[in-house]
Amino acid sequence: MTAPHQGRGIASLGRIQTGHGYPARHSPPGHQTRRPGGGSAGGGLAAGVALLARDRSGPHLAGQVLLYPMLDDRDATGSTHDIDGVGVWDRGSNMLGWTSLLGDRV
Repeated sequence: MTAPHQGRGIASLGRIQTGHGYPARHSPPGHQTRRPGGGSAGGGLAAGVALLARDRSGPHLAGQVLLYPMLDDRDATGSTHDIDGVGVWDRGSNMLGWTSLLGDRV
């Protein structure tokens, strides 16, 4: 099993041995389960990987592990207004992140 590394967008979650529900380093070929995942911008990348796999009809994914993903630059949901001025990463931080990436498109 590969441990996630800080600064990496997507971490390998290893292989899941069929019927056991836990990672196995030596599971037989063909029993591999893929679950792209990541946090913040990595969560957005993992969602993009899942959409690409869907659009290309493979590889098969067993799911996604999206941890606080940055998916929507529109800042129009109720949840983004709920975090205005709350916590370390609030609505203002979120807007700064999207503006840094997209510039005037936000």
